[in-house]
Amino acid sequence: MPDEYDFEAQRSEVAFFMEKAFQISFVYFAGVAAFFALSKSDVMTSIVRETGMPLAGLAAVVILLLNLVYVTLACACLFAVLKRGLFILTHTSKSPRGRAARESIYWKWEEFVRSDDAKGAAKMRDIAWNIDNYYMVPLFSVIVIASVISVVVAMMSGSAVIQFVSSVLIALHVIPGFILRQLVVLDRQCREILRADQRA
Repeated sequence: MPDEYDFEAQRSEVAFFMEKAFQISFVYFAGVAAFFALSKSDVMTSIVRETGMPLAGLAAVVILLLNLVYVTLACACLFAVLKRGLFILTHTSKSPRGRAARESIYWKWEEFVRSDDAKGAAKMRDIAWNIDNYYMVPLFSVIVIASVISVVVAMMSGSAVIQFVSSVLIALHVIPGFILRQLVVLDRQCREILRADQRA
């Protein structure tokens, strides 16, 4: 394969970001466990007594913060992976030697994972074909539920500080929401490139 179509760097970056997506899951759970361990300590008791803020309200803010950081990082890693797939498809499709470039294993992989023909050959529907991408769904579901509960607890805490901080954290959720929207845009663009190639 010609050097100009050697996407080894992108392959390495995809592996890196996929690894980070898994790693931050463990960091997230470690952070939650560390806070709840700290909440039973004398230090936290002193903080609650001195600030007058309820422990439940503090826990709600910490959960909201951890959830925001996790979802943002996880979505950013997934975006980075998909963006590199789009780079491979876009680069090879615009090349003057595009047909030769499409013989690269990297193009073939991007085509394969999005191909209706491949799904049909494997006798799978969309939900089954993409099952390996759903490893974050249970965690995301727990995070959403925990965030909703945390918002309710924070707003009912009676502490203006906790209510203000939680409001800011809620507003900052627009960041991962925007990233998720762009993930859909990138995936659609990849599929359009592949459909155009099939028509050519």
